[in-house]
Amino acid sequence: MHRALIWSLCVLGQLAAIMAAAAAGNVEQPLWLSAGGAEPPRIYLFWQGADPHHDSYAQTISTVRPDLYQYGATPHDSMRPAPEAERDGLWSYEEGEVEFEEPTGPIYFTTEAYRERVEQARAEASYITDELGGWAVAPYVCAVKISGNHERRYGFWAAYDHWEELQPFGYGPKPAADPWEWVVFRADYQAKSVWSFYKPSRDGSTVHSGCPNSPFSDYLAGFVRLTAENGARGIFVDNPSTNCICPYCQAAWQDYLRERFSPEQMRRYFGVEGYEDAVMYQEPFRIETVRFWSRSVGEHLARLREAGESVWGAGNFWVMPNGTAVQYEPIGTGGNVVEWARAGGFQLGSHENIRQHWGVQPRRLTNALRFNDTRDLIPGHKMMRGLASTQAWAAPLRACLWDTGFRNLHAAEAMAFDGLLCDGGWPHQVSIEERLPLYEFMRHFQELLRTGEQVAEVGVVCMTNELCADPADPVREFALVTDWLSEARVQWRALPDDAIAAAELSGLRAVFVPNQRMLDDPEVAALRSYAEGGGTLVLSGECGTRYLCGADRDEPAFADLLPEVTADQPWAVAACGQGRVAWCPRGFADVDVPAAYTGADTHAGQPARGLMRETNRATFLACLNEAVGAGLSSVLPPGPPAVRIASRWFPTDDGAMMTVHLANYDLRVDTVMQSYYIVPVTPSVIRPVQDLRVAAPVPEGWHAAGVTWIRYPDAELRREPLEFTPLSDGLAFTVPQVEYYAMAAVELAPGPADAAQGLADLRGPATSAQGTLPMLERDAQASDAWRPAADGEPADLSLPLHVVPGVPVIVSAEAGSTLELRLHGAEDAGEPIVWDPYTLGDEWAIAADQGAWLRFWIIAPSGVIEASGAVPAGRETRLTLEARETGLHVLMTEAGAGGLTVSSPSRCLMALAQPITFNQPGDRLYFRVPAGVEQVRLVPRTTGLAYDCRWQVFDADGNVVVDREDVNVHGKIDEIAVPPDQAGRVWSCLVTSEKRPVVSIDLMTPLPGFVATDPARLAVFEE
Repeated sequence: MHRALIWSLCVLGQLAAIMAAAAAGNVEQPLWLSAGGAEPPRIYLFWQGADPHHDSYAQTISTVRPDLYQYGATPHDSMRPAPEAERDGLWSYEEGEVEFEEPTGPIYFTTEAYRERVEQARAEASYITDELGGWAVAPYVCAVKISGNHERRYGFWAAYDHWEELQPFGYGPKPAADPWEWVVFRADYQAKSVWSFYKPSRDGSTVHSGCPNSPFSDYLAGFVRLTAENGARGIFVDNPSTNCICPYCQAAWQDYLRERFSPEQMRRYFGVEGYEDAVMYQEPFRIETVRFWSRSVGEHLARLREAGESVWGAGNFWVMPNGTAVQYEPIGTGGNVVEWARAGGFQLGSHENIRQHWGVQPRRLTNALRFNDTRDLIPGHKMMRGLASTQAWAAPLRACLWDTGFRNLHAAEAMAFDGLLCDGGWPHQVSIEERLPLYEFMRHFQELLRTGEQVAEVGVVCMTNELCADPADPVREFALVTDWLSEARVQWRALPDDAIAAAELSGLRAVFVPNQRMLDDPEVAALRSYAEGGGTLVLSGECGTRYLCGADRDEPAFADLLPEVTADQPWAVAACGQGRVAWCPRGFADVDVPAAYTGADTHAGQPARGLMRETNRATFLACLNEAVGAGLSSVLPPGPPAVRIASRWFPTDDGAMMTVHLANYDLRVDTVMQSYYIVPVTPSVIRPVQDLRVAAPVPEGWHAAGVTWIRYPDAELRREPLEFTPLSDGLAFTVPQVEYYAMAAVELAPGPADAAQGLADLRGPATSAQGTLPMLERDAQASDAWRPAADGEPADLSLPLHVVPGVPVIVSAEAGSTLELRLHGAEDAGEPIVWDPYTLGDEWAIAADQGAWLRFWIIAPSGVIEASGAVPAGRETRLTLEARETGLHVLMTEAGAGGLTVSSPSRCLMALAQPITFNQPGDRLYFRVPAGVEQVRLVPRTTGLAYDCRWQVFDADGNVVVDREDVNVHGKIDEIAVPPDQAGRVWSCLVTSEKRPVVSIDLMTPLPGFVATDPARLAVFEE
């Protein structure tokens, strides 16, 4: 019998043993194990680098029994194809070099030596599942890594030269091409890929990225199959991206074009006669190149999935690519999830973000004024569930330097919006006492927490393909529209471009198309037919002006449907067949700015996800109410400010079940930066909601026959009956309490309800105040009284403050005085500023002279917005207004251009953020070391690959206490002793570089997060 088949039978035997043990011990088996991919593993314990043999980790695994356990480098390291030289722990930013040494041991593994390593990996997986009782393992694998020295034939090249030693393990025939030909040839650098954040190893080995269209993909699929044979039920795939133009990609590119475009379309869209005239990464093929890279990565991931399924069966092996767009933001090359879905390349979407928080983080702007920074990942969960080409769920990965409240809300969001609880976060362990109640709750009610079809009244087109054309601007309109819908408790679902079909639109009361410029004819036809058939189509911004390939249409696809917009209001509604079309030509994000405004905001600078835009939100809701004609909110007034709602339904043995989920985001937590993490400084506080009134729709053709409810936390694991009122198109009920999470389980029976009232009879119009936390809150017990941190008169305007948009700037003014600010973008407006150097390189940079604008808001000491608007970036603009209040005014900004320079003749001018980010180095930055402090810690880093930045720190007397020239993207903590005579005084720091990278500086606790370019403009608040 073939060895792989024998191993497969052994693995299936292990699974059968686990199931039998669960039955014998009355342990409830997770649904996903027998669902064939129809149900996801709900609890994913992620401990990158953790040793499961350590007593505390082993105890946790055996007690909480996660669905999937990610256990780091094994088997990725133990089953690597050849010995690798140690890096000695030297990253690119660390001091020193490794002296070259010839290897003293074997440079390749014999068949027997490799078998021992495979058995080691097998034993590790068996230990976790058979001995500790974890349900399954999903180890780490890098999607691209090739490590070695191709000239001296070490590492991967030694394995290739002795390929026959690996063939007994199913790696297949030796590829004809040398692995050096498999290495990515980067389009932006015009060179072979080299991982720049590792220094060469002792034997001169470096790390490279393998091309997904090369034989490397088949090699890695063999590795994953071997991993599955060892017992793994999934893999966490790191670094799934590419921007390659190697010969393998060139051949695949030609096949891709022939599949996607006919010769006539090549002429029509691109103006070329033959496929061979299409040059990757050059106009007019840039957009299709980015889409092709995503398709290539998706097919690569699909090969890995199929390799695992060859062992476990279809739907029984899970692929979780790191970097999946579950946060709906500008993505790296090769990261379009629609293309991944079409290729079948994943089921679980993950995205590492150690600085993401849930709930309300009150950011201190001044001593007394706090900014409610609210966060959630609702759009990401909905986008994963909206993919039509595959079943996919979001599993956002977060570090766990948070308290119980944060983790409870993390879980509440996953349960409410049909995602995974990706728990843990290396190197920090989750305590058993903290997590066991939650895991028991999810296990006990797993039949109610099943996945299902979303019950929604509104659809929103997700612009995943739009990001191929413009990686920054499309985000803001989509983000604001979806935020406002969630705040108004409108149940909506995402419609990625692969889901815009008549069947997907049926039953929706409204469909939003937020600034979706790129649409092909089938999608346009489906949207037009939806409106003409009785639906409400809400278009904002430019819609349907281009095809998905980027080619311009002769005229906008919806031009004949658009109503006339007058000067009286920025939107209009008109009849369209049996339905209606609403249009806001400026876009809801921009209705409050000059007509010439061209956008180019990015997600990164959005203050509190749209809470600044009170006027814009009011316009949006007014348009929504008129267009739809009846209320859409599933929570009835008086609604609490931060509860979000979602429903899904699924068949049962005797009918169907709808579950209505409620997550309470009113979790308040004060935080600081420690190392690379956001951590709470005080315990988080949840504000429970009592007697929440709900009026929710039911699926068409069904009615509510009974309701029960559950809540978390609940030590008694109760499921209690709930009174309800049947409606002709839904039901109404009152949930007694929502602390973090509550759910109403609605038994459905076929046919309509015998009820005179409908949802419209209970609901009113959506309002601006509904479901919205206050943007700014003032602490009545705190004082904003301040004094200069240093003596002397403030310097003139030759010392402006250079910051990136999104960093609050504080300016002092007295009532009746003139408040003057000067704003402009990069000093050299013609020089591109790279918004994300990891994506496509300098050629895709946003330059300040290419139509980018700067949005601004000036907030008075009381929290009232005194002025707002937009100015073109790259041009100096003076803002002058008469201050109506005395005190510290806050300037908030956002823009897609590279940076912002602020100067003011006012007495106080400071930037506040953690980390504080600057669009160019060269300014001396002053900060105050509080009295009594004995040590300070600072972390400088760049956002680009610039390794020659010089970093200096000066004490209060101007003495140099830090001077190094290795500042780069990774950052390194400087711990500086503070003598008693230097505490309570103003210090300074300086970054110098010829490359003009964006620089960020963490002033770690106990340093206050304030800096100024003139010590006389730096304030000290009274304590």
